[in-house]
Amino acid sequence: MTVILDAEQMDRILRDLAGEIAGRTPPENNLAVIGVRSRGEILAERLADCLAQEFSRPVPCGTLDITLYRDDLNAPQGNGQPLVRTTEIGFNIDDRTIVLVDDVLYTGRSARAAMDALIDLGRPKAIRLAVLVERAGRELPIQADYVGYKADVEPAQSIQVHLIESDGRNEVVVTGGYRSGLPEVLVLEWDGTTFSEESNWNAPGSRSVYFPWIADVDEDGENEIIVNTNETVVLNWDGAAWQPTVVARYDDTTGYPFGCVSKDSDGDGKPEIHVTFYTPELAVYEWTGDGYEQKYHHVWQGEDATIEAIDVGDVDDDGVAEICVGTNWVHILQWNGATYEEEYLIDDTFGMLAVTCVGDMDNDGSLEINAGAVGVDAWGTPYKAWILKYGWSE
Repeated sequence: MTVILDAEQMDRILRDLAGEIAGRTPPENNLAVIGVRSRGEILAERLADCLAQEFSRPVPCGTLDITLYRDDLNAPQGNGQPLVRTTEIGFNIDDRTIVLVDDVLYTGRSARAAMDALIDLGRPKAIRLAVLVERAGRELPIQADYVGYKADVEPAQSIQVHLIESDGRNEVVVTGGYRSGLPEVLVLEWDGTTFSEESNWNAPGSRSVYFPWIADVDEDGENEIIVNTNETVVLNWDGAAWQPTVVARYDDTTGYPFGCVSKDSDGDGKPEIHVTFYTPELAVYEWTGDGYEQKYHHVWQGEDATIEAIDVGDVDDDGVAEICVGTNWVHILQWNGATYEEEYLIDDTFGMLAVTCVGDMDNDGSLEINAGAVGVDAWGTPYKAWILKYGWSE
């Protein structure tokens, strides 16, 4: 855990934001501040106090609950119910400039939901977005008008805003990920007594490798290591060191690549590279003889991230391997000779299914799917795991 903002820095940022807002707001403007529950409402109250000093008059402040406007509530999430809290706005928002306040701007989905909720209450003259912390990873075309601090963090890292009113302290911390400078890949060799390091590979920059795979993906008769950083990379051993070949590069428009499975999913006897992301996304690559090309790509809009939820196997006993991908549901895709098409959709699951793997779990000679929720959201449904078997009925 790393503290990126302490109490003094947070206070200074709010004062600076108030000064910037006041400097860009005509004196006659009918300004009000509305915070997004839960930490946005606390920050909004603090910002309204700072603005009152700038304008030498009170600035109206309200609280907005966006639970029912979240786009992930459209998906079934078990038997739980979302926790809906009150919206408290004691003034008319029509023809006002509203400064919408939230703690962290990340994907943009909370900001989108907040604007939808606000517009249902009236017709503001303008909506301006102010955030304490901004990070990369936008999934919607939304940008903040006022930013307190721009955090340079890895996609796997989490930003947590702690406020004394709710958490007993004022600070912003970053958790998860790492930036140690150590090699991301270690190859260990058994010497008859113990494992010792034989070789390693250090990705350029500060990047994380979460799910490497080993397979002969270039048909040279030798196994390669396949890894994801901000690139999908195939590592070939030349006798002295690991030589990287970049299969694909990703930018901020794509989620960070997490999962990697290299198995034959199109029946040609050669393993393809299957990559899943910190978005509901799948990409498949294959060796063409002189390089790698993308064979398939799909995004399941509005669903949970795939993370490491990827495996390949014949899960319906038809003699053909399928790709199994988990979002909050399990998508089963099969090669039809030209592309991968969805053969089945299992929509009895919920949560972020970052655990989705294939294996014979009951020793009957057929493959089952193990799916496990590692993250749930507004519904608060308990974590759960499923064993999914073709043709099974209770």
